[in-house]
Amino acid sequence: MADINTTLATLKTLFEAALVSTYSKVVYDYRTFPDTEETAVSLSFEGQLPDTRTTGGDVNYYDITAVISAQIAIADGSLIATEAAQRDADQALNDLEQQIYLLLIKGGAARKSSVADASWMTVSFPEQSVRAPSFVDEPITRIGQIPFRLHMK
Repeated sequence: MADINTTLATLKTLFEAALVSTYSKVVYDYRTFPDTEETAVSLSFEGQLPDTRTTGGDVNYYDITAVISAQIAIADGSLIATEAAQRDADQALNDLEQQIYLLLIKGGAARKSSVADASWMTVSFPEQSVRAPSFVDEPITRIGQIPFRLHMK
């Protein structure tokens, strides 16, 4: 079974190939608050779950969260974003989230990759995605979280 750092590096490569330049400006394979890029993805390891109930032996699950962010464009010197700018940032998150689901679900690029096939068997989504309200100290940043689980080989 691939260790978590190798798995995160593999995911970063797959996410970059599918998302960068069209949907995201950058992908990180570590926990960070991506607040400086127009759009960004941070892949964050949340923990693992050994499952000893299987008849074929131990199976591990890596829980990962894709933290997605989009910046609201504001005019120089202004502290207030227009309605259109807020909508654009939310729609950028919507597009990014949809592409991440397409990347991870069965038949997506993350399943067709020979590297991924050697590392994990399936991807599941144990929880729904979440959109947090803007932080007081980061009012122009929109954040979303997409938790997913890798069923490791």
